[in-house]
Amino acid sequence: MVLLAFVPWKWPAANAALLLYLGAHVVTAPSLWRQRPWARKVAVVTALVGIAFGVIAVAGLLLSWAYLRSVYGSFGKGASLVALLIAATAFQLLSLYPALRLKALLAPQGGISQLWRRGIRGVLATFVLLPLVGTAGIHTRFALAAPSPLPRDVVAQALKGARQCLIQKPCAAPSGSGDAHEVYLSAFANGRLQARAHGQGDSLRAAAVQAASRLPDTNAAAQLKLDVVGPAAPVLAWPEALQAMAFDPGRDGLRVKGADANTVVLPDDVIAADVYGESPLLPFLNELRLGVPTPWLAQQLKHPAAGTVERFAVQGFIECEEPPAHVCSVERGVVQVPANTHAAAVAAGQFIVRAQAPDGTFAYVYRPWTNTTPAQGYNEARHAGTAYALAMLEPLAPGHGFLAGSQRALQWLLNHMEPACDGHLCLREGAVARVGPNALALLALVTYQRASGDTTWAKQAADLAAFLLHQQKSNGDLAAVFDVQAGRRVTKAPAQMFATEEAAMALASAARTLQDPTLQTAAVRALDFLTGEKYADFLGRFSYGIDSWTCMAAEALPDDVVKPRWVDFCLGYADFIGRLQFSPDERAGAFTGHYGFSHVLIPQAPAAAGFAEALTAVLALAKRHQRDVHALQTQVERALRALAQDQIRPGNDYLALTPAAAWGGIRRSVVESEVRIDFVQHAASALARGSALGI
Repeated sequence: MVLLAFVPWKWPAANAALLLYLGAHVVTAPSLWRQRPWARKVAVVTALVGIAFGVIAVAGLLLSWAYLRSVYGSFGKGASLVALLIAATAFQLLSLYPALRLKALLAPQGGISQLWRRGIRGVLATFVLLPLVGTAGIHTRFALAAPSPLPRDVVAQALKGARQCLIQKPCAAPSGSGDAHEVYLSAFANGRLQARAHGQGDSLRAAAVQAASRLPDTNAAAQLKLDVVGPAAPVLAWPEALQAMAFDPGRDGLRVKGADANTVVLPDDVIAADVYGESPLLPFLNELRLGVPTPWLAQQLKHPAAGTVERFAVQGFIECEEPPAHVCSVERGVVQVPANTHAAAVAAGQFIVRAQAPDGTFAYVYRPWTNTTPAQGYNEARHAGTAYALAMLEPLAPGHGFLAGSQRALQWLLNHMEPACDGHLCLREGAVARVGPNALALLALVTYQRASGDTTWAKQAADLAAFLLHQQKSNGDLAAVFDVQAGRRVTKAPAQMFATEEAAMALASAARTLQDPTLQTAAVRALDFLTGEKYADFLGRFSYGIDSWTCMAAEALPDDVVKPRWVDFCLGYADFIGRLQFSPDERAGAFTGHYGFSHVLIPQAPAAAGFAEALTAVLALAKRHQRDVHALQTQVERALRALAQDQIRPGNDYLALTPAAAWGGIRRSVVESEVRIDFVQHAASALARGSALGI
């Protein structure tokens, strides 16, 4: 009966079945105690029903896991483990009790005939085999075989033939009756798909030329992209929630079987439309947004019946400047052209400078596919972080306007400060001032002073540092909020994410720039708290939080101050998050170097940027303290390479409406176009740190 308090009353049929199941237990209990034969038989039936409930739940979980694994390849250790744990828990909650009850009822003295026992055992065997057989069947039906890699010179000849056909139109496709190769040829110009055609032939070149011969007249400067069709598999027709995740976005294609060959959704279409993650997986779970909306798919395919749709593997290639073949592979909209950490850092900084208004503020969001900057609420903490990143970039690449941009951003910040925090200068938000934004403002000021040698704002920096000292508690932690009206810090306010960590970094950097030993002592106390008391609870001994700023703060302090346990803590943190990093394998592809829980959840670039920013600091710290950094070096290199590879830049901009305006931008993910200033800021900082380490 306790279950009734927890089960949502949203499905009348299921709720009625549950009440009937519980009622059968209540009705039969007295007669079962009196050993009535009919009660035993009803009890056996209810026990079997209970076991069936559990088996159905477990089977559903296992079948869903098998389906998603067949769609997304290496589904991810984390997601697989979670699915199995949930399945085991569901079986215990739903089926263990009725199974034990059934065992007692089937005892020889229980009054159940041998025929009943045999029948029941047959049913139980079916229950056990159902999930196993179903899982194997689902995987066999929906798994998509990996296509054979195509030699680059063969692809180059195919694209060259297609280009020559467009120049010499009309052209005849090479003769041949075979159709061993199938392609889609697309022409892109100014970030837009100009035309697309389908082709088949007994060679890749023949298929590409046939497609080119069918391609409508296009801009001569259009960039040709060849999508080679690989093995196909059916798409699940029901339920709709799984249709939304019926293919790997940006990697697989979809088309209607038997329909017009041009009725197709290719990886570029999903990326260019910006529809991934647009709808929640379940209507009542708005936070979990996965897959592509099925109405959008139906509209694109011009066919409402998902059961007639198939997905197919795609290998994408595009014309590029990369010698000698002048053809580059494309995965999830990312053109695989060589990337350089230093150049990527400079490009990110240039994007930030272009995004800055004359008053020093920054355009918060940029959409490269439409070349628009939607209006957004402004965030002072991210403004300060961006000013800090620009100042960091100046020593790396002088003369690109980074210092001037940081100066304008800092002037805007100072214009919004007032001596409202116990007489100290601070950024306030109405009746309160938060530690986080003020710590980032201090960090930006001292980083600018160190990069420029300009001490104009040294007094303001010292005043901000004094405010942070005022907020520090006896245990090294900082009160996250100051009540401006009451004129005191709020010691019992809920902890705010990153507040003490950012303050530790700001105090450590300010101590070095302002030559103030008091600030260094405060930074040491904060780090002692962050690596000690913060994790003194039971769960804290087995996990880490987001400790990026903590480790950057440790790296910012002099070596003779750094404690060995801080280094151990940061190396442990690096190892902890390293388990989430995608390693190179047959399905990781464009995910390599990013961080995530599975291939179903598209990894977010901000995670790679934030983690890489911290890990470069951990790497520098570990090297200075003679620790083994082999695994860490590999992790950092992969993360920085992922950021530089995904960055919008020349050769990797065929979907951008105004390429030059988008260069240097870091998108939310490889299938989402949104570029936010803090994505770029953290990536720029990480890339700058990596470049300084020679990566």
